[in-house]
This record gives sequence, structure tokens and C-alpha cells, in this order.
Amino acid sequence: MGLADSDKQREFSRAEVARHDNGESLWVVRGNQVFDLTQFHTDHPGGSDALMQFAGQDITEAMRDGAIHRHTTQAYRVLKDFYIGEVTADDRLAYAMADSGVDEMEEAEEEAFLDLRKPLFA
Repeated sequence: MGLADSDKQREFSRAEVARHDNGESLWVVRGNQVFDLTQFHTDHPGGSDALMQFAGQDITEAMRDGAIHRHTTQAYRVLKDFYIGEVTADDRLAYAMADSGVDEMEEAEEEAFLDLRKPLFA
């Protein structure tokens, strides 16, 4: 079961995220943002087990590692739908930038908008 609206967009310690490490309550951290994937893990295109191995953990590098599971911009768009808050200031980490030089979440947001300067059909 997801969080009530009053509980969304809060701050969570990494220890608190780590307690949500199963299919009944599956939270992850990606780039100091917290996501509740409880309702999504059974629909994950790579299978539930792919997410379960990272339940309660930081998935930032795992999402970038093509050897584990390649993620498209669309995957980051989907992830945004499950955002519930931020990691507390004491638990925040500095992450290396993606190979592209742009954070994947920002890239997903930029690509979500229709660019009318580009042709719609080729």
C-alpha cells in the first residue's frame, strides 16, 4: 500500500529506506531521491526479481550499469511517478554524473516535452 498524500515529498534517512526491503513495501533511492516501488515491482519489465534484489537500497549505479539491466529514458520517466521524497541532508551522497554529462532524471524530464521545432514525422 502506498503512502498517504500527507506522507509524500518528505525526507527519509537511508536507514528508513532500508526497512522497506520486500514486496509488501519496496522503496529505493536514486540520486538522493526516494521512490516507493511497491505497486510497480510486479510490473517491472525486467521482472520483479530484478527490483527485489535492490529493495531498500540505492539503485543509482545499478540503473546506469548496462551489465545489470539497461534503462532507457522512458524508465526514468516511469520512476518519477513513484517519487515520495528526498534523502535527509545527513545521508545525501555526491554522485558522479552520467556518461552523457546530464542527469538521467533531468534528461527524462526534458524529453517529456514535445519539441515543436522538430518534425513530427520523418
